[in-house]
Amino acid sequence: MADDDDSTERRYWPFSVLPASEQTTQHRNEIAFLERAYRERFMPYTCAGGDIGAGNRELGGLILVRGRNRWEVVLWNSEGKGPSEFVTDFPTAGETLLKWLRDG
Repeated sequence: MADDDDSTERRYWPFSVLPASEQTTQHRNEIAFLERAYRERFMPYTCAGGDIGAGNRELGGLILVRGRNRWEVVLWNSEGKGPSEFVTDFPTAGETLLKWLRDG
């Protein structure tokens, strides 16, 4: 996304990103997810290693980078961890997390 010295803390959207001319397709996919989750009133964020999450008071989830073109979507509710799923494209990971938050 953008250069930051401390990648261990959550950065909640909105925040500065690379100029459009420097963004890869992956950057654009991530930004689209963050914007969509924010518009839907979830609290989207990024954290260490490029992982991205979103949630509210009762539900949440994290999209974990699991290698090139592979992500794990880990979901949870107020009682603890829920299901997880491996996917091979980021838009599917983002939609899986948003569906969990909407349907919760």
